[in-house]
Amino acid sequence: SFDEVINDYEEKIDSLCENYDIDKDISGSSSKNIKVKTYTNIKLIISFIIMFAYILIGSFPVISVIKGTESTLSIIQKSADRIPLLKGIQLYTYEVINQDRSVFLDNEPERILKDMVKNLETIQEELKTGSYGGPTFDSYPELDKVLKENGCFRLQQATGAGTCEDVVYDASYGFTEQLGTLPLDELIRSYLYYVKNFITDVEDERYVRLPFNNKENISIIFHQVLNDDFFKLQEGLMENILGDIQYINYELMDDVIENISNIIDVIVADVIIGFSLFLIITIFVLYSVFKDKIREMHTLISFLFIVPQAIVNKNEKYKRFLETTQTDE
Repeated sequence: SFDEVINDYEEKIDSLCENYDIDKDISGSSSKNIKVKTYTNIKLIISFIIMFAYILIGSFPVISVIKGTESTLSIIQKSADRIPLLKGIQLYTYEVINQDRSVFLDNEPERILKDMVKNLETIQEELKTGSYGGPTFDSYPELDKVLKENGCFRLQQATGAGTCEDVVYDASYGFTEQLGTLPLDELIRSYLYYVKNFITDVEDERYVRLPFNNKENISIIFHQVLNDDFFKLQEGLMENILGDIQYINYELMDDVIENISNIIDVIVADVIIGFSLFLIITIFVLYSVFKDKIREMHTLISFLFIVPQAIVNKNEKYKRFLETTQTDE
């Protein structure tokens, strides 16, 4: 490489100058390069350290936001997993009564309903402890108004549902305002309590269950469900539970969007500062190195061409140096 040529040249220049009576001042610039080489290397090392430190420090906020966003998305996903289970539980409470043999085997709706209740309880426990591998809601104190305080929450613009003012509480079937506005976890726990009681009542044959295969049976089942306190209570509880979950997920997603917007600003700032830093290093450090290397090349060329051709042809050692940059036998 060119560096090897220069180094080899610098090591042997003194002996070549003495052997061929060449003015040593011609090669002075090369000798000076030896003195500044250490200083140049130090500048390069410091420049690379600065660049590496900037990349490392600039990456910290980006990595932090990315990890925070991943955590928030994981709890949003786990929280959202409750919605299809809740909808499924609501659906299968009807199927338990309907006994539609054209779709389900005997007692299959009861088994599915129990599995869904168990799965929902598992998710509730995972969200409470973080055992699913993500954060708990304790990491988001802005959600305490939903999770730790009584209240009603709706996202009318997102769900098309009515407002909290539209909710009709009726103590005749147990749907009181005190029950319907419990903190979310307590509200879900209360709902599952009523579902389990419903399953027990079904097993104790407190509900009329007829084959879902003729008009008369369908009419009996329909009126039973329509007038039953559990199904009325379930409708009210489900609206409030789903409203709370959707509100929580919306708030968390809003945090994610805000974090992504902030990280974009940070990345743009990092790019601008990094480019400016690289430009400064290029101008004041790398350009100086390039100039030194060009000066070394000019010195080497000057030295090579000042030696008379007759001397070159007569001396195999020097001729080999010109051709291979080597002077050893």
